[in-house]
Formats: sequence, C-alpha cells, structure tokens
Amino acid sequence: CSDIGVSLHSSSSGVDLPMKIIDMFGCGLPVLARDYKCINELVEVGVNGELFKASSDLYGCLLKLFATTTEAQEYQEKLRLGVQAFQNETWEQNWDKNVLSLFSSE
Repeated sequence: CSDIGVSLHSSSSGVDLPMKIIDMFGCGLPVLARDYKCINELVEVGVNGELFKASSDLYGCLLKLFATTTEAQEYQEKLRLGVQAFQNETWEQNWDKNVLSLFSSE
C-alpha cells in the first residue's frame, strides 16, 4: 500500500505526459512529479499533487506530506480527494476544460 506516487520523468520535448502518473491516479495516489513545460495538464499543485524542480524541492514536498501533524494529514486527504475528482472527470469534460476554448470564438 502506498500514500503517494513519485514521478521522476522528464521530457526532452516538453510536450509528452508520463502514463505512470495516469496509472498512479488510477490507483488513487496523489503524485509528486518533476516539473516541466506541460506536466500541469495532469498534476495540479495543491489539488492532486505537487511539482518539484530539484531534489531539495522533492524533499520539502515529502516533509510537508508526511509530517506528523493534523495539517499534513488534512493535506494528504485534500490531494486524495483531488485525485478522485480527476478519476471522475470524463474525456469530454477534460476536452471542454483544456481545449475547447482554443477552437471557440466565444
């Protein structure tokens, strides 16, 4: 059993998304992911995970999530609920949220 997923994936093109994050979300795990150009299409900071640029940032994220405080437990629960919302979003809802406005004149 796990409480969090960690993705160290980096993109040479900056436009591909790691399927391992989708797999982690499918298992109900919030994700700590290496930050790059388009990763925020999947990982929303403070909603379903956190992003980091350096190992020291990852360390800070881990400390924040696994501190033995009520705030840390509440934050973990908030991220889990964010992952559940991601799981419940349909393809069409995601399209409308992220792409439709690029084609719409309204």
